[in-house]
Amino acid sequence: MIDWPEADDKEGKALKLFKKTSLAADLEDDARKWTFLAYARSDAPPARMILRSDDGKTRTFSLEDTGFWREG
Repeated sequence: MIDWPEADDKEGKALKLFKKTSLAADLEDDARKWTFLAYARSDAPPARMILRSDDGKTRTFSLEDTGFWREG
């Protein structure tokens, strides 16, 4: 499960893009709660999302120039 931050339309563009990915779906299906430590305010590459699970694991995702998100 992901604890999504509140963001207005301008700040939430990257969040909306990330939310549609299979990477986000995997985190949503995880039994752990994932919280954003940092998220991109823009949908322009290299947008980056950093999340931490309730057991302390951290995962980082980046938006590439190709328009695809990757982990790492």
